[in-house]
Amino acid sequence: SWLVVITVSVGLVISLTVRDVLTVMSASAFWAAAGIVPVIVFAYFLQACADFFNFGILHKGETQHIAYGTLLSVIVIIAFSFLLIPRFGGAGAAWATLLSFAVRLAYFYHASQRLFPIKFLLGRPIGTVAVAVTVYLVYWAALQWVPILKEVFWSLGIAGVSIVLFLAVITKLSLISPEDQKAIAGFLKSPIKVWGEIRGSSA
Repeated sequence: SWLVVITVSVGLVISLTVRDVLTVMSASAFWAAAGIVPVIVFAYFLQACADFFNFGILHKGETQHIAYGTLLSVIVIIAFSFLLIPRFGGAGAAWATLLSFAVRLAYFYHASQRLFPIKFLLGRPIGTVAVAVTVYLVYWAALQWVPILKEVFWSLGIAGVSIVLFLAVITKLSLISPEDQKAIAGFLKSPIKVWGEIRGSSA
């Protein structure tokens, strides 16, 4: 849950602000890359999850499944690169990467569960991802329907509101447990003290 909440939150911030950062810091030729970044961010989120779900493979020493899953993802990315890149360019490459990482994650999860079953509580992580994707799509739709929102000032404002909305929804839906909410609140109030307690407990 912590892995998902933290990485998804960071990824959402990047996805919501990259358009404005590119607008301010780069030439107009690079602005179209803003539409590719969320796909790449999500792809590498899936890669992080794959490395989390391969515990069963490592625990049982059946590391050939790491090679099998990686080889399968290579086949997928090559196949979809040939299909998508000629037609969609950089966006096609991004989606090919996302699909290959998704296949790798699915293989690692299946192989690990078969070798060493673990009862993962996936409701909160999946719910967090669903809320983040929904918030991003609403932000993107708002930019398409209301042209003035594409101006940097308004776009950043909508991005900020979207981030607050995301945090409010996952808190309201208890996608962050009450215990975790207290831990986060304590960290924000006194990060040095909490960090010291964490280091002390792990010593």
